[in-house]
Amino acid sequence: MKDGASVYFSASSLPSEAKAAAFSTWLIRGGAELPVFFYGDLDFAGMSILARLRDSFQNAVAWAPGYQALLDLLERGGGHTAEAAAKAGQLDPGSTGCLYADEVLLPALRRTKRFVDQEFCRIET
Repeated sequence: MKDGASVYFSASSLPSEAKAAAFSTWLIRGGAELPVFFYGDLDFAGMSILARLRDSFQNAVAWAPGYQALLDLLERGGGHTAEAAAKAGQLDPGSTGCLYADEVLLPALRRTKRFVDQEFCRIET
């Protein structure tokens, strides 16, 4: 893929070869602008991934329904310390460029000094 990214998807899961081609065109920035959502761990590494994702997809944002569930758990005292999950080396990214991450998620991480792994929380949609 363009700029050194490798992405794997199953073209057979898409309804047609034309849809697979349209997805590939979009992915390498030749197609229409589409919303891009990121959902990873609620920790500094996850926020750093979001920041890097925004280097290629400027409109990428933290997926609010998923992160809100993790944030609720964090605010109730859930999650773990960085040391408890071998994440002590994670560095605060400062900012991601995503308003929700920068104004809600990162301040919560700094305030609570705790992280929540995405696998820990079940999301109802």
